[in-house]
Amino acid sequence: MQNYNKMKHIFFFITILFVNIAELNAQIPTNSQIIEVANKVYAKQKYKNFQIKNGDPIIEEQETIYLPPEKLNKIRKISSFGGAKAGCKYYIVKYPCDMKKYQTESRYCMQVYIWANSLRAFSVKLGNGIIFKENVGGNGKPDWEEKSRNCHIEYKGDTELLKNAPNSALYGKNIQCAL
Repeated sequence: MQNYNKMKHIFFFITILFVNIAELNAQIPTNSQIIEVANKVYAKQKYKNFQIKNGDPIIEEQETIYLPPEKLNKIRKISSFGGAKAGCKYYIVKYPCDMKKYQTESRYCMQVYIWANSLRAFSVKLGNGIIFKENVGGNGKPDWEEKSRNCHIEYKGDTELLKNAPNSALYGKNIQCAL
């Protein structure tokens, strides 16, 4: 009977493990999903002069960087990245260009920028350096998710009254205590 209970617990643990792995894999977009969104942008009529790819598209995963608020506010209005916080993942799909036939400022004819979380193309950079905002694709999820941060709460005064009060909370969330 004891072995049966052990086996039951092991089977339950393995089932939970597989479910979690399946959920994790469902959240990570495949290369074909990323390229499908990028190809929709690439095929647009307004980019016909840059539809000169040579070879398969190349996918790079990137992450937004931290900018101090004063710099972030300056570029927010003109940037395709909008209000993205530091650490938001996105993909760049690069369409290589045959440099023997065509001359561009870079080694690609087009780059398509796609948010990793929502699979929405949000920007295009052409081989001549011109950048366009885009809005193609998307799976209904927000473009980026803020990483939650826990903050430590310190109280001053009569600590006997506060012994059951919370000592941490998520940053930006309100907490209520009845004393």
